[in-house]
Amino acid sequence: MITVTHDYRCAGALADKVVWIKGGLVYKIGSKDVINEYFGFECAMQNEKIRKSG
Repeated sequence: MITVTHDYRCAGALADKVVWIKGGLVYKIGSKDVINEYFGFECAMQNEKIRKSG
């Protein structure tokens, strides 16, 4: 089964293997550790947007 999602909880519950696509290209392939890395990246991006706007 292939599931496409931005929901890290869904990916963690359903996936044994994760593909992170960034800029239209495969950035990383791996275990659920990739989910944590993606979530950290997204949080950092949101923090940067907040910092620049405020």
